[in-house]
Amino acid sequence: MLLRRVSAARITPLLLAASIACSGAGETIDEGSNADASPREADVASPDGAAWDAGATVDASPDGAPDAGPTCAVGTCVDGDACGVDGDCKSGACSTLTKRCVTAPSCRGVLGASGVETCGPDGPGAAVESCCRSLPLPTRTTRRLDRYEITTGRVRAFLTALGATNGGVPNVRAFAKAHAQANPTSQLGTVLASYPGLLDVLPDQASPAAPLPLPVHLGVFPLDPMNALDGCYMGSGGYGHATYWQPSSDLAGYGLAARRYARETLDQKPMNCVMPMMLAAFCAWDGGELARTADFREVWGRNPAAVGAATVFVPWSAVLAVGAFNWRNGHGAACSPAAWPGCMNPQPYHHVFPELQADGQPFAPAEDDSPAIGAPGRFADDVTKAKSASGEGWLDVGGNLMEAAWPVGAVNAGANAIVDVCDVSAAAGAGETACARRGRAGVRRYAGALPHVALVGYSFEGHARRSEAYLASQDGAESRLVPGDLKPITFQYGKVGGRCARPGP
Repeated sequence: MLLRRVSAARITPLLLAASIACSGAGETIDEGSNADASPREADVASPDGAAWDAGATVDASPDGAPDAGPTCAVGTCVDGDACGVDGDCKSGACSTLTKRCVTAPSCRGVLGASGVETCGPDGPGAAVESCCRSLPLPTRTTRRLDRYEITTGRVRAFLTALGATNGGVPNVRAFAKAHAQANPTSQLGTVLASYPGLLDVLPDQASPAAPLPLPVHLGVFPLDPMNALDGCYMGSGGYGHATYWQPSSDLAGYGLAARRYARETLDQKPMNCVMPMMLAAFCAWDGGELARTADFREVWGRNPAAVGAATVFVPWSAVLAVGAFNWRNGHGAACSPAAWPGCMNPQPYHHVFPELQADGQPFAPAEDDSPAIGAPGRFADDVTKAKSASGEGWLDVGGNLMEAAWPVGAVNAGANAIVDVCDVSAAAGAGETACARRGRAGVRRYAGALPHVALVGYSFEGHARRSEAYLASQDGAESRLVPGDLKPITFQYGKVGGRCARPGP
């Protein structure tokens, strides 16, 4: 099969141990049910991933020479300016890797470059950049939308930072509730006020044995399994593709062996199998909020294109062939629309990163299909036609993962909207209420209606045209968001990620 590869043009020799060699397989889906269509319940027998050079560094200046230090007034340095400490930067974040100001604390790089300084296109002469880059929107220039999807490396930085202030325990729940109380009009503040008790579903301990366990929140399996199949459980033969690396000691309690790829490899990929509510907490810590529907609509634009007899609205200047964006990557059945360029059935893999497992064995999608998900920005053609003032667009808005978009106003999730939170990681104890979701017994953690997010775009697996009627609308009415494209903020799915938005410069 023909596979795309990735260069590491801006990474120094030390970083080549974790550089991106991009180029990807899987399960079929039922587009009507939005569910994975492959088995998943079994163990994976595999070795631990290989270690990575923790001392890797990134050039701090174009010629590789060390920067002399900040040349701007303390506290006024902007993204890309040389800095010595966080306080030099207007953003409050100085990269430990480049000694330059970065947009957000998740890109300080204290855990290394993977998923922090590894975003952007591949190919000869290409240069990766900070995964936190955020561009002013085309018309609402006082608001920025992050150029890239949230990486697992950035989420790891978030959890590490929370743990550093709490005896090593990343208490996401406490952070979310404190932020909500201090910022009542924020996304988390709205949840706290309108859905009392829902933030208590977030984890407050790291142990797999704790109630509402962090490993489950990070994608071992969905806490509340709303889909028949989700693509998160990494059992043998299941085509699982959770991207957040967890230690084998945490996985063993769920009948899982060690991941087949190293942490530093998976940290480059976009975060999936996580609740949008968790992503909202991450974005709040990172200085912004989960991107909203209006943000995606602004960069999607209204670009009609003919595909056979059908008209589609795409975020690019013209329709991209399969493989030019990460759609139907080894997955998908009938092509829809049928005349889409490059679409075939069955669809071969067009992008696998990495091509080899940590032990040198070849890609085995039935055991771990995460290589089919690209690191943010690898598909250079998947860039929006809409541009920021700098002339740059946003990457992977079309493909790779669908993205969770927080609505601006109220949305109608339909008569059959999912309610309650049924935690299937535990059984009901004394004084607790038992529940069941899709035939799996659990304990009810929250009772009542749930706020919803919209799913946007296409996925590597084959989901297509999510929320297109809204994204391409002239009036921007969120009534155009149909129930099939709306999911609760407690939804976890292997084909969904997100990105942050934040105040303008």
